[in-house]
Amino acid sequence: MQKFPSKVDKWSEVILWLIISLPFWCFLVSLFTKRNGLIAQLFIVPISLLLLWFRFQTVYIVEGVVFRYKSGPIRGEIFIKDIYKIHRTTNDPFNSGNLSGDKISIRARKRGSINISPENKNDFIKALLIINPDIEIVD
Repeated sequence: MQKFPSKVDKWSEVILWLIISLPFWCFLVSLFTKRNGLIAQLFIVPISLLLLWFRFQTVYIVEGVVFRYKSGPIRGEIFIKDIYKIHRTTNDPFNSGNLSGDKISIRARKRGSINISPENKNDFIKALLIINPDIEIVD
């Protein structure tokens, strides 16, 4: 089993941490303004926890003949033999739940496509090619 962590852009990191820290800032504002920020906290805290889950639990796993992906509560798997094409670079903003703009697009039979952003794209692609050398690589 090989695990490939997700790449995280600096801007994504900054935006994530700004949003994740919102409950703290709302709490401080409520202390100084003597307003009850409970309603805001009820919405912001779950969103912050969800973003933390995405940030620290996004990983791509090559295990046997299966490629598994986990990104917070989103999970799935693709049989590596079903993968027929990988685009090394993609600008597709859709079909994307990753933490980086530097992503690859995987096309698979029966599954459509998925955009992911492993830290080391080359090692990830090599791991897939060992199992399925018929994958077409497009730059």
